[in-house]
Amino acid sequence: MSIRWKLITTYLLLLVVSFFILGTAFNGLLNRHLTRTTQRNLAAEGGNLVPLFTRVLAQDAPLPQVPRLAIALANRVVTGDYIVINRKGEIIAASDRLRYRTGQVLNPPQLQRVLDGRVVSDSFRLGNREVAVVMLPLKRDHRTLGALIMSAPLKDINVVRKELLTLLFRGFVLTGLAALAMALVFSNKLVTPLKRLQQGVARVAERDFSGGISIRTGDELEELAESFNTMARKLKEYDLAQQRILQNMSHDLKTPVAAIKGYAEGIADGVFRGEEAEKGLRVIIRESERLKSMVNGVVELARLENVDEDFSFKKADLGAVVQELAERFRARAAARGIMLNTKIGKKVLAEVDREKLLQALGNMVDNGLRFARSRLEISISEKSGTVHICVDDDGPGITEIEREKVFERFYKGDGGETGLGLAITKAIVQRHGGSVCAGESPLGGARFSVSLPTGR
Repeated sequence: MSIRWKLITTYLLLLVVSFFILGTAFNGLLNRHLTRTTQRNLAAEGGNLVPLFTRVLAQDAPLPQVPRLAIALANRVVTGDYIVINRKGEIIAASDRLRYRTGQVLNPPQLQRVLDGRVVSDSFRLGNREVAVVMLPLKRDHRTLGALIMSAPLKDINVVRKELLTLLFRGFVLTGLAALAMALVFSNKLVTPLKRLQQGVARVAERDFSGGISIRTGDELEELAESFNTMARKLKEYDLAQQRILQNMSHDLKTPVAAIKGYAEGIADGVFRGEEAEKGLRVIIRESERLKSMVNGVVELARLENVDEDFSFKKADLGAVVQELAERFRARAAARGIMLNTKIGKKVLAEVDREKLLQALGNMVDNGLRFARSRLEISISEKSGTVHICVDDDGPGITEIEREKVFERFYKGDGGETGLGLAITKAIVQRHGGSVCAGESPLGGARFSVSLPTGR
């Protein structure tokens, strides 16, 4: 069953249950209301007859001819009867002489209360039928002479009740049909956006990222569609990035593999001998190391991007980390004639994985040494709970376009090696909850900076 019909079925079930509960409650309340209304009308009619029958009982006068009563009830007429009894319960007079004969003794419930001077309203079996009853005392000089019993058959009251319930049922049916029509309209408005989302998911599953989903409902469905479009756009960017990575990787692997294959075949075939063979072997070793470095970089980057990769975060003095980093590269910098300086201010503590952070910063320093002319500086500062570690060089600098691409995998600028070092740096820093960026250095070259939170 589709979600549309599930919604409509649920809606109709709720409607039926609501109508059933409402109808049951209304039936009980209506029955109670009609009975009480009948009793009030009987009491009013009886109040008009009490003086007449009181005089009859007090003076033993002849009984007047009073016809059966017409009781108004919900724009209908219900026939009412009266019975006059003395204190012994003997019928003195009755509107229905065939049903209630003169001299017949009646002993209705609560008769004694009436003879004690109270008015009683009740429903019970009188004779052979169920009736709504009002019993009024007939009193003269503070003495109760008898009782006037006003009654109306419950069967007649039920006829009126059923007519009203029929009208109510018809109203329920019309309301239900109108509600069903509205449910069809609203369910269509709900299901149509969901179908568009379903179609969009199916396209993305087939790696078709073209075209977004346009839903303008002004509610959570519109927000869901916008989130889906964002996801599809990011998947498209990721897919394109993976394609570029594979293309770059295959291109970068071809060069060392071709060089290794060419020299290996030449040496095997005897094309290269003596010094040329030794030169070929050195090329094979160098290209093998380069190939190994690329593979290790790819594996390292894949590990870092895996959320299960363990990072051991501990409180560390970042000034000491920067000092250790400088010592690791000082000899290489001196060999290239580059002055490596550090600028460390006050003590800054942060929770970091020391070795992985040294690896990330080391890639930045290594990159700076390749392009620096004579100076390279590592500095550290802290502001508003964020630590900034910068690597500045006095090299040729970096263009605006390269600043956006330099942290991508396999992107190599002039003089680059594997194109993985700065990508690894970015991955490590992001796992620390920080960020990396490239820009212009005060020394005239490029600046690579890392921003880290002091607390996690």
